[in-house]
Amino acid sequence: MAPSRHQVEIMRNCLESKAMTDLMAIAGRADRTKFRDQVLNPLLEEGLVEMTIPDKPRSSKQRYRLTDKGRRVLGEAGLAGNHELKGMNRCQRRYAHHHTCATVGR
Repeated sequence: MAPSRHQVEIMRNCLESKAMTDLMAIAGRADRTKFRDQVLNPLLEEGLVEMTIPDKPRSSKQRYRLTDKGRRVLGEAGLAGNHELKGMNRCQRRYAHHHTCATVGR
């Protein structure tokens, strides 16, 4: 799966858990069902984002956060924000910065 630009933005903003309404605003989406079907569910299915309360998917307290796999994908594609790069050494940061969005789907 090669993430869309909306999915990449969601992943970059899920370093801390976020509510669906926050994620919809980040992606500029208003239709909850379309957002869930087109943006969020593919990220969940690929294991890039996870629910904070997986046994209660419809909970009003449900939040979404980036998984370790999602962090790796962002880092490998050079799409991680500066806060994501803090834990990397100099060589890892250089590697992350030299890769492009095209690497995400590989």
